[in-house]
Amino acid sequence: MTTRFFEKFSSDLSNLLLDNDEYNVVIEVGKTPNNQIFKAHSIILNSRCSYFKNKLSNIAYENNIKKINVNISVKIFDIILKFFPLSENYLVFILKFDYLQIDEILIWDYVIKWGIAQNPSLSPNPDQWSDADISTLKNTLKNCLPLIRYFQISGKDIFDKIRPYQKIFDQSLWDDIETKLMAPNREVIKSAVLPPRNFLSISIPSRTTSMPEFNAFELKQRGESHFMMGRYKLALIDLSKSLEIIPNNSHTLTSRGVTYHMLDKYEEALIDLNKSLEIDPNDAFTLRNRGATYYLIGKYDEAIVDLNKSLDLDPDNAFALDNRGATYYMLNKYDEALADLNKSLELEPNDEFTLRVRGATYLMLEKYDEAIADLTNSLNIGPNNVFALGNRGLIYLMMGKYNESFIDLAKALEIEPYNSWTLKVHSKLISIMKKKQNAQ
Repeated sequence: MTTRFFEKFSSDLSNLLLDNDEYNVVIEVGKTPNNQIFKAHSIILNSRCSYFKNKLSNIAYENNIKKINVNISVKIFDIILKFFPLSENYLVFILKFDYLQIDEILIWDYVIKWGIAQNPSLSPNPDQWSDADISTLKNTLKNCLPLIRYFQISGKDIFDKIRPYQKIFDQSLWDDIETKLMAPNREVIKSAVLPPRNFLSISIPSRTTSMPEFNAFELKQRGESHFMMGRYKLALIDLSKSLEIIPNNSHTLTSRGVTYHMLDKYEEALIDLNKSLEIDPNDAFTLRNRGATYYLIGKYDEAIVDLNKSLDLDPDNAFALDNRGATYYMLNKYDEALADLNKSLELEPNDEFTLRVRGATYLMLEKYDEAIADLTNSLNIGPNNVFALGNRGLIYLMMGKYNESFIDLAKALEIEPYNSWTLKVHSKLISIMKKKQNAQ
């Protein structure tokens, strides 16, 4: 039953990935005459695979569509589609089950194929991997490898199916696996040994009467898929149903908290994020999202505490860096803000939010040329952002470029006619322009 669950679940996710009704990416795989066209949505591709995220970041839209050419065989791409839609969190969630009705070597086979699918540039043949390839896969699977019950796998399967990948293991673990293989009765193993999975004497119920854990898991997955597509209200429904089944799942609580955040329900978001962090206080993702929520409700000191801790755990996360930079900006700590925003933009050079906050920071540091450059780049990505338009309009005003200032401020007021800050700057501009006109 569990094998069918894996297959059906991967199929469901692949169908979501390749949604012909809602797509903005066309992927051409292989070369003519054996090429094949796939349609997908950038949100799913970006969230599931760093390879596609990097590809998409360097491709411009043409008629609201991005086109990717992938020079691999259609057969290999089919494997990628089957295995990469399942995110790491969900795979780890499944691997922790003690009641998986499936041989451990089949679990290993799924995990290794999933890892390769996250990195399409890897050859399916491990003998062809460079040291960099090995390091990449090892990093991808770092949270999954400890959950495999290696000492429940036969010697033949260790030799045939795991040994080719031995370089991705920590040396101490591989030494213990070899020791167990060659001298199974010696008790000299230093690695943590997980207990065997429990095979039930009765069959696992069908999908229509499946175990509550699987129901909660599927609801969580569907809710998070809705979230990634911007369907926040639908996401909230599924995540809430999942939490009715398993109320203390920290990942689901975080997902619902982030969904509340996107719906501007910050108090509800904090309730879920707080509860999640009571269960798992060192989850970097939850910490940075609670920090971002604190930032939006003006609790800047609390935001800094969470974002600091998140960055201690995950130092190169652009989201945490730009939110801490924005928080430092609100605390008038412009040098600290600039340091974080610079690092964030090294990681994600085209992030609209980070560009406009760094532009505003340069303004406060009186670096007007740098400010104009960042705000212009931000507006090229998001042309209707009132904050960026207003700040660029103010800088043009301070530089004596009144026509450019008027254009930006007028556009900002078209979008938000009653924005008090923009009205104030616009009024000052009109006053200066009238004085200038009267003086002529």
